[in-house]
Amino acid sequence: MSILGLICVVLALVATLFIVLCIFQRRDLRAISELSLNIQRAIANERLPQRIEIDPEHEGQLDVQALGVSVNQLLLRAARTAGRERDALDVDPVAVVRRVERGDHPHRAGRRGRA
Repeated sequence: MSILGLICVVLALVATLFIVLCIFQRRDLRAISELSLNIQRAIANERLPQRIEIDPEHEGQLDVQALGVSVNQLLLRAARTAGRERDALDVDPVAVVRRVERGDHPHRAGRRGRA
């Protein structure tokens, strides 16, 4: 085999590798694009969903799975925070007035000992 034939074989292998990498990149970009659209739809709604679903065809891609898990964890934290804020707003106003009348101010507890 001549040197020219060897160069052609090497270039053919490099071109094949490049094409395969481009195909994988397009597949990953499509999966991330679909995940991004799911997130945008979820945020556009009035209420946040419990979780974002990942398409079954993209479940084999670890990067997309990791992003989906991260988004689902953030949604769970947001739901917990919203629940705590809702509970904090459910204060009995009569109990607050009674505490104020007694002089019970928890936000001033650290200042009592100071002159």
